[in-house]
Amino acid sequence: MDGQQDAVAPHISGLSFPTTPDDQWRISAFTVAARMSGTHLTDQWLETEHSRYVISTVI
Repeated sequence: MDGQQDAVAPHISGLSFPTTPDDQWRISAFTVAARMSGTHLTDQWLETEHSRYVISTVI
């Protein structure tokens, strides 16, 4: 688990994660995702229907 925390730590700098999943928590989560992936998710993307594919075998 420490390796995962080490990978995320630089990306959470300056963000707050309240103890309840409110709007601030959501904003921080999307900011971390954007920082890590280099992709900014827009409101339009969030409102778009997306397909999900479940892989039931080990890759």
